[in-house]
Amino acid sequence: MFTPTFSTKDTWNNIRTTAPEVAWHKGVWFAHETPKHSFCVWLAIWNKLSTGQRMQHWNLQSSVGCVLCNNNLETRDHLFFSCAYTSGIWEALAKNLLQRSYTTDWQTIISYVSGQCHDRVSCFLARSVLQASVYTIWRERNGRRHGETPNPAARLIQWIDKHIRNMLSVIHQKGDKRYDKGLQMWFAYRS
Repeated sequence: MFTPTFSTKDTWNNIRTTAPEVAWHKGVWFAHETPKHSFCVWLAIWNKLSTGQRMQHWNLQSSVGCVLCNNNLETRDHLFFSCAYTSGIWEALAKNLLQRSYTTDWQTIISYVSGQCHDRVSCFLARSVLQASVYTIWRERNGRRHGETPNPAARLIQWIDKHIRNMLSVIHQKGDKRYDKGLQMWFAYRS
């Protein structure tokens, strides 16, 4: 039936095959998320990023070592956040925010950011920091694999911090009052 207005949501619901909700969906898809970051985390959750371990299945001659620490087999769980390079980035950004829930274990992090939160703003910050970290680390990893000059961890921390501050500023400018304390909380966690 034709209607005078178009709805992307209605169109999507009409053409897709529905499936049961996955436990981690709230940690990936949430209000004000950055789509390219969400997509990268979605791929990581499904373990579909082309890590050294996965590339080895396609080409036995491919390099399987972590280009960030030059120490271990490059797997998803190593990259996020068992690697010495990435664990430092994650700790600098997430330790004060997550406090007693802080960990570098991938599955535990995904469970935490996907769970019910008692505080909307803290939950948003945890999800956003995870997504920005995964995306930025994956970009750095790809850059190094393709011969770009390596960036120090401090630079990635700076980029992620700036992304979170900019994101909170844009949300404020759009008038979403639910996250008004976000920037103040972020600065408190970062100090």
